[in-house]
Amino acid sequence: MSDKNQPSFDPDALREKYRQEREKRLRGDGIEQYIEMTGDYAHYLEDPYIEHKIDRDPIYSDVDVVIIGGGFGGLQAGARLREAGVEDIRIIEKGGDFGGTWYWNRYPGAQCDIESYCYLPLLEELNYIPKEKYAHGEEILAHSQAIGQYYGLYQGALFQTEVKGMAWDDDRSRWTTWVSGGIGYVKVTSFQGNTHEDLLRALAELHRQRLKGLVLDLRDNPGGLLEQAVRLAGTFLPSGTIVTTSSADPRQREEKTATRDGT
Repeated sequence: MSDKNQPSFDPDALREKYRQEREKRLRGDGIEQYIEMTGDYAHYLEDPYIEHKIDRDPIYSDVDVVIIGGGFGGLQAGARLREAGVEDIRIIEKGGDFGGTWYWNRYPGAQCDIESYCYLPLLEELNYIPKEKYAHGEEILAHSQAIGQYYGLYQGALFQTEVKGMAWDDDRSRWTTWVSGGIGYVKVTSFQGNTHEDLLRALAELHRQRLKGLVLDLRDNPGGLLEQAVRLAGTFLPSGTIVTTSSADPRQREEKTATRDGT
């Protein structure tokens, strides 16, 4: 008779399996495997989702709280401050809208691998039930925007704007924040008598676009672009998929049919 208190699996074997999978994903070069988008790659940093760039005169303003970043962290901070009665809030966000990483990453099929009931914040407050157990990017972005609307965080927000510098003034008990986009700077008054707590940084790394080292190979060997695309398509797409290289000149476009083995 088996012991009901014993697990139906081997914990040590499962732990070893996870260790092996983790080892496959670890790289000695770490973040250095990626290429920063500077120089020849700087154009990849341009925001493809805005209809037009904001053109405005410099803003010189005093506010109670500045929140840097309009992703989930910034939105939740702004929401709780609103609930606490704080009205004078300014969120500074590089993108053209709220959403953070879900604003920038909109590739087809983008989906969160954490259950949406746990991952999406402020569901009860907005009386919202996710459509799927694992939400797609479109729903997550829409929920981010809904939070901004519900809590009035669009009011005073500075989009398409990056913080370029911050300095704490002990004599005046305030932050001075310099931002991009022709905004000048935002002067931040002390919040509720505190000192450095009036400036909230809600920054994340996942919104930062980087390129894999593969790009260097393609730059040095442009003819390999189609072969690389076909190899990837053969891994992830059905056999027979037509892969086309993109080019502004139709004469330079190539097509090739991908098979399941990537040939």
